[in-house]
Amino acid sequence: QLMGVLPSGDGSTVVTGFTGSARVPTIHVDHMEVGELLLGPTVLPILSDVFGGAQGVLGIEGLTGMRVYADFGRDRLVIARSHGERAGRDFTAVPLRLIRGGLLVADVHVGSVRAKAIVDTGAQGTIGNLMLRDALMRHPPRNVAHEDVIGVTLDVQGGDNIPMPDIDFGHLTIRGVRVTFGDMYLFQHWKLTDEPTLTLGMDLLGSFDVLIIDYSRHELQIRLRGAQMPY
Repeated sequence: QLMGVLPSGDGSTVVTGFTGSARVPTIHVDHMEVGELLLGPTVLPILSDVFGGAQGVLGIEGLTGMRVYADFGRDRLVIARSHGERAGRDFTAVPLRLIRGGLLVADVHVGSVRAKAIVDTGAQGTIGNLMLRDALMRHPPRNVAHEDVIGVTLDVQGGDNIPMPDIDFGHLTIRGVRVTFGDMYLFQHWKLTDEPTLTLGMDLLGSFDVLIIDYSRHELQIRLRGAQMPY
């Protein structure tokens, strides 16, 4: 509405979210620019709503070779071309792999369980699949809180929100994380129901001081809050 553009009369596309998929209308834009990321001409799906009052969700299209710098302490986001910069002092580097056509995955241990951790900056919460839950818990925990998960398609799925053991990234250990477990639609879509998997949402990623996703280096670079600043 702010752009003054009407949906395409003959165009629609299927959007897949965490909790379901839906066919939605589209609009044609000549170009879209975010930092040094330039897309266009392109067709964009129209969503009813996205979390946090945002006006859109940035997908992975065009991010190959880019570097996303998120400074949560200063509320600053920069998207620029990667020049292969190594992690700076006070940063921890976490290797990433690309699977399923562009998913960024880190190999982690959740407690003693090996798992895939998918970096999902478009998700509010950290979500785990049932295979990870079953591998971690022989008996149902007592302090479970039911939680509804709402995706970009506005479909709702329920899950159990449970405190987790430490999540070990190799040179970095994260403590005190709560994960919502459920048989989520997106795990089925990704064909990741048969191995322990979780998605790292903004509840966890946003707790860092600075987060860098370098698509060229296939690397996550993290600075924790309270880390000593470089001179």
